[in-house]
Amino acid sequence: VNRTSSFLGRCLFQLIGLLICLAGLGVKPAHADNLHDHEHPRVLIVHSYHQGLPWNDGLQKGILSHLGELTTHLDLLFEYLDVLRFPKAKKSEETLFVKRLAENYGGTGIDILVATDDPAYRLLLENRDLIAPGKPLLFAGVNNIQADDLYELQNVAGVAETPSFLDNLQLMRKLHPSVSQLVVIGDLTVTFASNLSALEAANAQLPTPFTLQIISQKRLSNVIADLKGVTGNHLVFLMGRPADDRGNFLPGPPTANAVRAVSAMPVYSAWSFFLGHGIVGGKLVSGEEQGIAVAGLIKRLLAGALMTTLPRVIESPNRYQFDYRELERFKIKESLLPEGSEIINQPPSIYQTHPSLLVSVVGLLVVLLIIIVLLIVFMRLKRRAAGVVEKELHLLQALINAIPFPVFYKDSDLLYRRCNDEFLSFTGLSRKNVLGHSVHEIATTLIANDIQAKDLELLESGKKQIFEMRVNNREGVVRDVIFHKALVHQPDGRIGGIVGAMVDNTERKAFIEKLGLYASMFEHSAAAILVTDAENRIVLANPAMLRMSGYELQDLVGKNPRLLSTGETPPEAYQAMWHALHEAGEWQGELIERRKDGSTYPKHTVISVVRDEQGRIVNFIGTYTDISQQKAAENNLRHLALHDPLTGLPNRASLNIFLQRALFQARHDRKALALLFIDLDRFKVI
Repeated sequence: VNRTSSFLGRCLFQLIGLLICLAGLGVKPAHADNLHDHEHPRVLIVHSYHQGLPWNDGLQKGILSHLGELTTHLDLLFEYLDVLRFPKAKKSEETLFVKRLAENYGGTGIDILVATDDPAYRLLLENRDLIAPGKPLLFAGVNNIQADDLYELQNVAGVAETPSFLDNLQLMRKLHPSVSQLVVIGDLTVTFASNLSALEAANAQLPTPFTLQIISQKRLSNVIADLKGVTGNHLVFLMGRPADDRGNFLPGPPTANAVRAVSAMPVYSAWSFFLGHGIVGGKLVSGEEQGIAVAGLIKRLLAGALMTTLPRVIESPNRYQFDYRELERFKIKESLLPEGSEIINQPPSIYQTHPSLLVSVVGLLVVLLIIIVLLIVFMRLKRRAAGVVEKELHLLQALINAIPFPVFYKDSDLLYRRCNDEFLSFTGLSRKNVLGHSVHEIATTLIANDIQAKDLELLESGKKQIFEMRVNNREGVVRDVIFHKALVHQPDGRIGGIVGAMVDNTERKAFIEKLGLYASMFEHSAAAILVTDAENRIVLANPAMLRMSGYELQDLVGKNPRLLSTGETPPEAYQAMWHALHEAGEWQGELIERRKDGSTYPKHTVISVVRDEQGRIVNFIGTYTDISQQKAAENNLRHLALHDPLTGLPNRASLNIFLQRALFQARHDRKALALLFIDLDRFKVI
């Protein structure tokens, strides 16, 4: 009785809390657009298709999930036109369905009508006055509808279903640039014919259109037979759902499965109900997204919005979705997919080198090894449980073998009692040559002495150990290994042994050393070095660069290198430089720069481009050499060659150069040239 009273009390308390929350939300029936003022607004949702159809179920899921807690304040009514399984071939059949709707709901005060897909939309649009006169009509999944189509209609708005054919064609062209043939699979419906026209129009917009091969049959078996006959390198684009051999409608999953079973080439589509059943993916029309969008319109109406404030037609909320299994099957890199793509069936990532994960694994090993000790004791006491214990030991060994780095367990006598496959692979020994042996029997004397000393230190201190040691692997190569070790205690508190894990740190250590070497080279380089980002903003400069320019590092970081320019270098030189950088990835030449104190100097410049794995520019690296002295020496040599060393006056060579220029100019201008020769007597005396 006490438990029942307590349970009823908790239920009553939760019910009161829920009522308070709902009152705070202020969810009340809206009065906009002639909505009834009753406690629970009535929303009639008429689906064109049947329950169990993935597309229809996706629409229903999107509507209910987006309405959320509002569903408790609504009177949601659902009807299914079911035209795929039972086509309304005669007008009389459709009339009977409308008559039933009018009889069931005509006098119940329906506040909002919702139609999903074309058949239900057309039916409600033509017969709204019989069911809910003047009430808002919302729709979702109506093919290729536009705002102009609603020009003369009142109180009608919704979500269009428009396949993203151009985006999908561009995607396939990007992922498979060498494929030129596209096999389009369809059926004999009017919808497919309309979509095929849209696909052909989109294909014509491509710089290099696909060669389209159309397979449209009423029966899926005929489609499969035609598809088997397609040869050559091609892609498949699934657009239709042919019937089975008895003429019954087939939903998306079995159609996609059948196509995938006979096609060795990638299969794409524009509809989400094929996803997960053999298609790679694409920019897909999603029933769930359609439902979410129309539910948003319902919520706005319930909140008091007028129909005139709603968008007449919401664009089809398509999104990129892919199947991980098909991406792996055709070796398609995820980096090539559009940003924000959703990937289903993707295995969870494992961060093997994450420190916290390592601690967790070691902790798990300690727990597992304690369980082993307890199981052994229990086995000695209960001989009849030997089979169960053996099974558990096999499971434990499997778990240990799943760990991707060497782990081991030693007993209190420091003999190896358990290890995983990675430990055997690292040492190059068999399990027989490890278990029951000490470290001196499986390692060199020097290494064994160091390891045993650490084991004895652990047994004495009782604290966890983390240390690095150089050990030889199976090939005799010295590796830098980090050991993580801890004690295993028996239930009575006695030490049962040592559990340990080994993490090979060789590559990481070498990488850190290489980074240190690069940093030292950068800092101590005699050449001036300047690094910019992809937007040509300075991010780093070495000491030689700071000495050459006279600037401090904080003066340069974030600035454009034009800060150093004097303006004497012609723009054509910079244009040629940028052209060479983008085309060849490197440029070298001479620039005239300005120091912080205003003085100018010439420098020889070499600039290189750094790109990432996708070929995008991430940095520019410039190396500079001050050639002021070289330029001065060149000018001095040029002066000595053309002037008399004693008087400083132009010499015979200078006269000859000047005369040649004058003669060339005279010939070019077709004019006479006069030469006056003056002799100076006793010039040497002077």
